Amino acid sequence: MIKEQIDQKYIDQAHNLEAEFFNIADKGLLNQHRELKEGKLITDFNLQHGEIWHNHETELISEGFLEPIPEPQPPCSIHLARLTGINPDKVKPATVVRTWEDKDYTYDCFVTQTIKDQWVAGNIAIGDIVLVEFLEDVADRAIVIHKVFKTW
Repeated sequence: MIKEQIDQKYIDQAHNLEAEFFNIADKGLLNQHRELKEGKLITDFNLQHGEIWHNHETELISEGFLEPIPEPQPPCSIHLARLTGINPDKVKPATVVRTWEDKDYTYDCFVTQTIKDQWVAGNIAIGDIVLVEFLEDVADRAIVIHKVFKTW
């Protein structure tokens, strides 16, 4: 299928859905508007309309006419995270969980010598809150730089 055929298929579906839910009140070009048909809910229309355009996007991606939108990723900013693992044998020995926009992101991090020393001394434990920053603002170069201590 060519892109124009895919587009037309979903435009037709959208027009059919609109005809199912609305009456066009023609009061002249400037006064034309839609009136919701009796027994129809705008929330149902919005859900079905959104599904049509989601399916349109999915088909365009599957046919190679559109690139998928990448999932949003947390910014490379200094942040607090919960320490969930330490494996001294790994290049990135610390595993942390960061919550960003109500979603948890787990990743491995480098550690400073101070963090390593605290781990060896037993002064840092799984579940502690740590401060993480990024070397050169690169996502896969996160480093745990400090343990956060409660002061109250």
